[in-house]
Amino acid sequence: MTLEQLNTALYQKMFAEQEKYKAWLLSLSPEEILNHAYEDVCCKG
Repeated sequence: MTLEQLNTALYQKMFAEQEKYKAWLLSLSPEEILNHAYEDVCCKG
């Protein structure tokens, strides 16, 4: 597998994970979205 193929596979995997997270986040109430935004910025950084 070439470096370009590895980069493409990594990008596709990361994109799929981001889309899954986005769909989950948008299924939450606005209050829960804000709670998770705070957690993502302050606790996972």
